[in-house]
Amino acid sequence: MLPTSNVLPLVRACYRYFKTAQCILPKSPLFQTHEVVMNRRSPLFLLGLLGLTLLASPVAAQVFDAGPSDSNLFDTVINLPTDPNIRDFAEFGGDGSTTQINVSDGGSIDEFFSGFSGVEVNVSGGNLANFFYAFPGSEVNISGGNVGICFDAFPTSLVNISGGTIGQNFRAQPDSEINLFGSDFVLDGVSLDASLTPGEAFTITDRLVTLSMLLADGSPLSVELNVVNMTNANFFSPEATLTVTLVSAAPEIILGDCNQDGVVDFSDIPAFIDVLIAGSFLEEADCDVDGEVTFSDIPSFIAILSAS
Repeated sequence: MLPTSNVLPLVRACYRYFKTAQCILPKSPLFQTHEVVMNRRSPLFLLGLLGLTLLASPVAAQVFDAGPSDSNLFDTVINLPTDPNIRDFAEFGGDGSTTQINVSDGGSIDEFFSGFSGVEVNVSGGNLANFFYAFPGSEVNISGGNVGICFDAFPTSLVNISGGTIGQNFRAQPDSEINLFGSDFVLDGVSLDASLTPGEAFTITDRLVTLSMLLADGSPLSVELNVVNMTNANFFSPEATLTVTLVSAAPEIILGDCNQDGVVDFSDIPAFIDVLIAGSFLEEADCDVDGEVTFSDIPSFIAILSAS
């Protein structure tokens, strides 16, 4: 098996190629982590085994074609507000490299931001100021926070919206793709939910009508699907792809239930290890509830497991 130091540059290079070429990326993991079979032993034994497994296992990477991608696959990762907030007229991408920008509560991107090919912006909180430009080859995933007026999605850009507050004058240019996730979809006064299959995207081709909904986080959104690109109005080009996806109510979070089967038991240990190895986030694995999954979650995970 190749050392992690040799694997990651190769993965990043492959990802940069696919991201900048605008290919549809596979949803299956690029690397599969080994499953670990554990016997019922003491919490101290489990803690030692967790540490040994983490040191011995490769870094797992997974790329999605909709939604935030694995941070390990990017040349540069910027986390706001841990890193300095991004000021007016900033530009990222377009140089062959890949950059992921994650905006959470307290983070912000100021006015006239330009994201070019190879840039992914993930907004779970915080603020995107006015005049945000998603240029060709960029991707924006909005699940929370506040988005100002005049958001422009240019051709071949991808925008996924599942939450947050979206300002007026949203413009979807020809060949852009806008995917909306939520419920209570109403198009031109007619409810769509009964005709939608949960989890499956439904393409909206109608224009000159109003589309309203509740986003997945419960935030209301209403947009006029205008076809004339005016300064002070929404614009959805007939050549833009617009989809809605009906999502079910968020399931109850059970801390420690890392395989999400509804109970906490020893079968959750491999799933917990996978999240730690990947450096990703799973709310069930954030056992100390600090907003991230790190080694500091191990004692809390073992305590929850022992009490089950």
